[in-house]
Amino acid sequence: MKIEAYHEHPFGKLRFPIDCHAHTKAFTFPLHFHQEVEMIYVEKGSVSISVLQKDFTITEGQLVIVGCNHIHSYNHVVEVEESVFHVLIFDWKFFKNFADDEEIEKLLYPVFFDVTIVDSNNIPGIKNLYKLFRKLSQSNLKTEIGNKFNILGYLYEIVGDLISYGNFNSDYKYSMKQMEKEHELLSKVNNYIFKHYKSGITLTSVSKAIGYSEFHFARQFKSFTGITFKQYLTHYQILMAKEDVLADEMAITEIAFKHGFNSVKTFNRLFKSYFGVAPTVYRKETLK
Repeated sequence: MKIEAYHEHPFGKLRFPIDCHAHTKAFTFPLHFHQEVEMIYVEKGSVSISVLQKDFTITEGQLVIVGCNHIHSYNHVVEVEESVFHVLIFDWKFFKNFADDEEIEKLLYPVFFDVTIVDSNNIPGIKNLYKLFRKLSQSNLKTEIGNKFNILGYLYEIVGDLISYGNFNSDYKYSMKQMEKEHELLSKVNNYIFKHYKSGITLTSVSKAIGYSEFHFARQFKSFTGITFKQYLTHYQILMAKEDVLADEMAITEIAFKHGFNSVKTFNRLFKSYFGVAPTVYRKETLK
């Protein structure tokens, strides 16, 4: 059965939104997005992750940071070697108390809102990162009253080490208020796409839905994401359509119109630009 990309709410109404689990078995998570920051640290083996138009394979000692509201998925397939990786999700608003420190704000932005790969194998200051993720995963299973303070402490230590040794771009000129503004816009946009992408979305319709003029929305969106809204929407549509192509239950024409494309020719051209071959060939080669 095909699983749609969706807006994940990892914590619901919980008041302590930090979660970390270790995974050792085959594990696949479909396309999703959420307002929380997600970190995936590979202690052993490898994990494949897709974020927007980029695919990554994260190997032992590497950490991928997926900033809030980025549509992503990941896949871990157990083959011969045993694999261990940790998935940490937390609300970046835990760090809002640093809003009065411009220097720290500037350092937090690329950690919480960008997509970054950090290789602890090549950075002496964070070679022990795996110990912190182990402690987080283990502490997450405990029920003692004071354990939440331990979890929060490990999270602060991880972020502190990343800022100190992670070689992030420190040239961002954002304030915490600007971060919240970006977060609010992307949340609205992702929710709108999720609900309406099959029926046809235009710059006009999304701008109106979120209360922006077309010009202002287009400029703000590209400023926040680095790509146009049309590019962002097309990426979402193509990835959703790919699931149906691989399911091999529908004709390509039906798939194209189902996912909001106005012609099969357009769908075929865009699909080939992403995957190198037409959808019929992709289906045949992948499923054979």
